[in-house]
Amino acid sequence: MLINRVTHTAFIVSVIFVGLAVTAASAASDEDKVDTEFSYQEMLDVPVKFGQAMTIARENAEGQIVEITLDEFNDTQVYLASLANATSLSELMINAQDGTIMGTNVQTAATPDLMEELIEREIEDAVEFADVMGDMMEFGMFGLMSDFDEMTCGPDTYEN
Repeated sequence: MLINRVTHTAFIVSVIFVGLAVTAASAASDEDKVDTEFSYQEMLDVPVKFGQAMTIARENAEGQIVEITLDEFNDTQVYLASLANATSLSELMINAQDGTIMGTNVQTAATPDLMEELIEREIEDAVEFADVMGDMMEFGMFGLMSDFDEMTCGPDTYEN
């Protein structure tokens, strides 16, 4: 029952972070957007298949897989896997070309209650970050630096 609660909480954290990423991406101007959507054929052509990525994740981290997605990092297709158990939450970045682990992040707690508290704090931080991003969008601060550069360089010397 406890693992189900931690898994459910980890899933909620993942959903919140995905929502924040979508919010931040939609806030960027059209020329700043990066398209990380893959075509059906691109997903099928990945050398390391989804099942293999799940096996690699299970072999390199403890817990149940709560999320695994295909994404892009530095022009390389990667799987992002999240695994959780009662006292840890692990995130792995797996190269979709050769199956190597490109990065890991493990958060641990001494007890399941402390782990739940850690996850709740991350949720609060994520919500606070979303509020800050919303404020920046509301006040038009995303274009502030380029506007400042243009003012200090002047129209004759500013290059795009």
